[in-house]
Amino acid sequence: MKIKTILAFAVCLLAITSCKKEEKAPPSENQEPFAYLKTGHQWIYDFRYNGSLEDSLTITVVGEDNSVFEMFLQDAVSKSSSYQYVDGEYLRSFDYGQPKSTAVRVAKQNPKQGDTWTDFNGKDSLKYTVIATDLSITLPAGTYTCTEIETIYKKSGAKQIAYVNKTNGLMKLVVGSSSITAVYELRKKNF
Repeated sequence: MKIKTILAFAVCLLAITSCKKEEKAPPSENQEPFAYLKTGHQWIYDFRYNGSLEDSLTITVVGEDNSVFEMFLQDAVSKSSSYQYVDGEYLRSFDYGQPKSTAVRVAKQNPKQGDTWTDFNGKDSLKYTVIATDLSITLPAGTYTCTEIETIYKKSGAKQIAYVNKTNGLMKLVVGSSSITAVYELRKKNF
């Protein structure tokens, strides 16, 4: 259950940023940042724990109020909500029941390799590093060009790597420690 909680939080945090499906024409430069945040958009991920397919996770944008988007997460055993909004060049995220002041910057518009930032989620300090941009990854949903963002939790030492597509949001999330590896990979989306 702890790993699902960590992963759900991580997916909420990163269900949003910089990867694009391999396409012939580049996206418009005038594209709104994090434009995939639209009510009704949905992502379905396969969840693998230590290499074995265990479950799926569905994330749906269920509403928007004053440019704050509610993200509903559901798997076989749990349901939760988180909220995301654009703040300057960053996408911020916070969990249901938490004040907006605890929102952390989970993604950056137009990230560059080597970009770093730190935040505090009310419980732990998080350090984000853009490891790579324009990285091609193949998933059940197709092949996408992504930005790879590493997050390290200072207290727990937990580490996650998110692969984010600028047009489609979170494509893949890897969470690991010395004893576990959990992976979410996009199976399909409805937009």
